[in-house]
Amino acid sequence: MLHGRMTITSSPNPSDPPELHRLNEYLFQDLTCALLAVEPHIATADLFGERGQKQYGVDVIGHRKDGGIDVASCKRCEMVRASQIVAWSSEFLDHWQTYWKPRGVKRFVLAVTAPTHSTQVAAKILAERDRFHALGLEYEVWGPRQFQEKLRPNHGIALQFLTPEHAHRICGMSADNMVSSAVSSNPISQLVVSQLAFLQEELSTEVEGSLDIAMERIRRGDLQHAVPQPSGAPR
Repeated sequence: MLHGRMTITSSPNPSDPPELHRLNEYLFQDLTCALLAVEPHIATADLFGERGQKQYGVDVIGHRKDGGIDVASCKRCEMVRASQIVAWSSEFLDHWQTYWKPRGVKRFVLAVTAPTHSTQVAAKILAERDRFHALGLEYEVWGPRQFQEKLRPNHGIALQFLTPEHAHRICGMSADNMVSSAVSSNPISQLVVSQLAFLQEELSTEVEGSLDIAMERIRRGDLQHAVPQPSGAPR
């Protein structure tokens, strides 16, 4: 198992989102980057800055197809307090006028690994949205439930960062897994597959034998009969 990959089992409640705080902070940034990259209006996305470099309140940057920029700040935590929503958003706004506004940022995403649905946190999110809108910026908070919905149509990303159990629960089974499961659970399908394999082997053997006969006739100089004629063809 990869270092930092989720090692938890799924909740008995199928609607519960995965516990993203069990990802290490760097995998969580990678997950955020991967989901930003597949949004329809994003051309490319990447991590922003290296360890030790000044990041101006941002961990992920996405270049939009319209020429603008979307950014995300990633916070790994087991719980979120309302005051943290304000503090984390301000880490970006502290650099708005001097750094991000001249670069054409249009949306700020605060990505967190803890639930954000408490009434206190929800109220602060709405207040921060108004604060960002006043500057002409879109503002979003992605918590575990939002990540779950963004993962739902992206089975490959879910499988890369979560366990297969989580990926199948969130996204459903992939086409390959559905076929494999159907074959393994259906004795008729297994019989058909085994018969096809037998016919393929028989056909391969027959073709190989015909080629051997043709090569032998060519070596003898019998070019007329080297290539087998279709049945009923004039000689």
